[in-house]
Amino acid sequence: KTSAGGLALAPAGPAGRGGASSVLGRGAQAFSNDRSDVSPNPFAQQAALNASGEPTLTIQAPSNMTFEKEFSVRVRLVGARASVSGEAQVSYDSDMLELLDGSGNSGTHTIKFGKNEPSGMAAQLRFKVVTANAGEAEISVQSATGEDTESGESIDIALPEPTIIKIQ
Repeated sequence: KTSAGGLALAPAGPAGRGGASSVLGRGAQAFSNDRSDVSPNPFAQQAALNASGEPTLTIQAPSNMTFEKEFSVRVRLVGARASVSGEAQVSYDSDMLELLDGSGNSGTHTIKFGKNEPSGMAAQLRFKVVTANAGEAEISVQSATGEDTESGESIDIALPEPTIIKIQ
């Protein structure tokens, strides 16, 4: 039987005892605190920023794209009761991006969310990069309306920060 204090892991360093640096390679660490290569979770970030408890829309999109590539953007409502439904007006740079799922390429698109919608509390929009010129394309939520379908009350929905996609 092993007591709680009976096990110990000795860090291995350049003193020649083996361990993480010799197993993982020179300069590697078994448990690195460097998280710079991990993309942030916009859903968790936005929910943390919105401590008021009101429902919040989030946008998740790639940060870089190239000419003629297709990609998806996810718009999601977090922090809302299941009885909330509504819609949001999404805008995008139609000179740089083409919305593949919508009719026309006007630069705006309305998404609907709620328990009676096929996509539920999230929507996925597919875009294609239509410019060969380098630059930045912005996708944002311009407005959102919500209603609690059980009580009939209007619900305030916090809007996310715009997302920028670098076209390379």
